[in-house]
Amino acid sequence: MIVIFDLDHTLLNTMKFKKKLAGVFNMSASKWNMDYKKYFKAKKINYNSKNYLKILKKEGRIDINKEPKINSRLKILLNNIDKYLYSGAEDLLKKLKKRGDKLILASFGNLEWQKEKIGGLKIKKYFNKIILADKNKHLFLNLLKKNKKDIIIINDNAQESFKMKKELGQGKIYLVHGPYSNNIKHSLKVYSIKDLLKVL
Repeated sequence: MIVIFDLDHTLLNTMKFKKKLAGVFNMSASKWNMDYKKYFKAKKINYNSKNYLKILKKEGRIDINKEPKINSRLKILLNNIDKYLYSGAEDLLKKLKKRGDKLILASFGNLEWQKEKIGGLKIKKYFNKIILADKNKHLFLNLLKKNKKDIIIINDNAQESFKMKKELGQGKIYLVHGPYSNNIKHSLKVYSIKDLLKVL
């Protein structure tokens, strides 16, 4: 069995992580979200904290002397990113790994930022392969098409999951509760990570 995991909003409680990330820049979560939408989402640019820091400096919104302290806080946050995993995430990975499943982590976003986040994850040791993509995850799916093993897709994004299944020509989808779990109409049950511990 091959199990493909998403990271954000699936294994990682990204909302909780973003609140802490906002604190790194000495701002409220609501203000950080406003900036995220303005400078990244609206422009269809993937987020990167280094680029965000450059924007804040350019606009004179942070004291340049505070940059080392911000970078230090960011490093501490990323080194402790496991604190923001959903309850049961590591137990699920352990269970699947123990029974012999091949685990793949497929994450979409700014490559540098995703590498920094995953670099701090202690759970990365459970994955046979980690796939990072800055535009879409579907390029690597061609490599799995020839695979004869059954595939499970665990993701919070319904639309993305169905696209992956279509490209693979197979796959059972387990949707996880998240902001994108109902972004298309579907009849699938939506689970928590703890639920999946009982189901899989």
